[in-house]
Order: sequence, then structure tokens, then C-alpha cells
Amino acid sequence: MSKKQLQKDIRAFTEFVITEGSLNPKHLLAVAYDLIQLYKLRGARCGISDLKASIMECYSFRDSTSRENARSGLLWSEVYHGRAELGDSALSPHIVWDDCTTFFESISPSGYYFGSLEGDDACIGWFQYTKEVAQ
Repeated sequence: MSKKQLQKDIRAFTEFVITEGSLNPKHLLAVAYDLIQLYKLRGARCGISDLKASIMECYSFRDSTSRENARSGLLWSEVYHGRAELGDSALSPHIVWDDCTTFFESISPSGYYFGSLEGDDACIGWFQYTKEVAQ
């Protein structure tokens, strides 16, 4: 997959939700990492390699198998099963999440934005601009 495939998938719906019901950075970063892995998102100008490394640096893992599973795009699964937790990194998970949102916004297809759904801060993904939002 690729950025173009992600944009095509986003356009196929009026919204493309990546997570809802949690603003916990432990969950948000895991979903972001897995999305980057799933779509094989690249882009030196956006610093995606650094972003992936930054996300991974935020976590501590129960063992090397958990770390390898996470690297392959199963970070959410490792978090869900309690094998990955936010660790004592020098990086702030909130700042890394801000970097993720900046990156995802930069690859939004025309007519869409990345962020929270209006009226539901915990519903995060790509949404079509409405006439009210666009004005």
C-alpha cells in the first residue's frame, strides 16, 4: 500500500476513523504507528522515519518478541495485551502525537482534514470538510 492508496481509501468514505473513545497517547501512538506500517507511508520531507522511531522510543516492551511484533505493525496488539507500555522516554508522547497529527494532516486528500470529528474529540481520523468548516 502507499500514501495514494490511503488517500483513495479515505475518499471512499465520508470519514476514515482510526480511533474513537480514547485520547490516551498510549493508544493513539500505537494506532498511528500501525497505520504508518500498514500503508507503508514514506516521505523524507515529513520525517516519517524519525516519526516511527520516535513512536517506538516512547514504549517499553515486555520482551524482544513484543518489540519485534510492534515493529512489524502490531503495536496496538502489544499495547492491548499489556506487553507494551509508555516508558520513561526523553520524548513526550504528547509531542510525538502532535508530530503524527501534523504528518497525517499533510497527507490528507483534498477536501479532507485529519483531526477530531466536530463535537466528538475522541473520534479521530480523516473527515470531509463541510461547508461550515470550509468557510
